[in-house]
Amino acid sequence: MQQAQIKEELQKCMEIVGKKQEYIFVCIGVDKITGDCFGPIVGTKLKDKLKNKNIMNISVYGDLENNITLKNIEEYKRKLEKRHKNACMIVIDAALSKKENIGKIYITNKPTVLGKGLCREHVQIGDISIQAVVGKDYKIAKYNFQILQNISLNFIIKLAEQLTQEIIEYIEFQ
Repeated sequence: MQQAQIKEELQKCMEIVGKKQEYIFVCIGVDKITGDCFGPIVGTKLKDKLKNKNIMNISVYGDLENNITLKNIEEYKRKLEKRHKNACMIVIDAALSKKENIGKIYITNKPTVLGKGLCREHVQIGDISIQAVVGKDYKIAKYNFQILQNISLNFIIKLAEQLTQEIIEYIEFQ
């Protein structure tokens, strides 16, 4: 997805979800697996860029220090729903897909389904889903795990920087 398209898709999803008093970004992933650290890198970058902007209605959860994963998502989900009633939850995660989709970012106005790529328990979370395709989905958990471990960190960082910049620009012009 091109940069202009990211902002347009985010705008469309925000319009569908409707005006909310608060927006929370939930960045999913673990920093120990290169391909899965996309979410935590975006979370860290968003927190860094937003800290001096004085925007009161945006919160970011999940970063390189505090990973949100399939293991702790239910706990986070309960806390976030209790702490941020009526908030728009935007979930950012890495994804696996067809080879031709690698490097693309998809934004939809539906929950993110966690655990699919590794054939684990499926958990749905969020109002808006932002997923970056970081590798090919072989539909076999063992292969997919190996793929996630062997993705270029440079590729992940560039993709995370692109998305972070687009989100910040979108927020600044609202």
